[in-house]
Amino acid sequence: ELVKIKGDGTVTVIGNTNIPNLYKFGGLDFDNQGNLWFLNGANKTLYKLNPNTGAIVEQHVLSGANIGPSISFNKSNQLFTVNEIANYPEGTLSQIDLSSFAN
Repeated sequence: ELVKIKGDGTVTVIGNTNIPNLYKFGGLDFDNQGNLWFLNGANKTLYKLNPNTGAIVEQHVLSGANIGPSISFNKSNQLFTVNEIANYPEGTLSQIDLSSFAN
């Protein structure tokens, strides 16, 4: 479920995302246009979510070895991920190309 947590600690349920395999934490961030993105670290899938309903608007399976689960957009609207894959050093930063959804 997608929830909203206010500064006073009040939690409001927005809606069910219906994202499969959500057993592993993923990253959540807004891009510069106000779009809400979630990276599911379990299946390397990037989801664009409707922030008002939690519904999936888009989904993209990411290619490349150095993926997630943390994500963050910078001021130039470039998307970055930090991996936790055994073959790479912990905390390796890579950029996700939003036109090809690869790193």
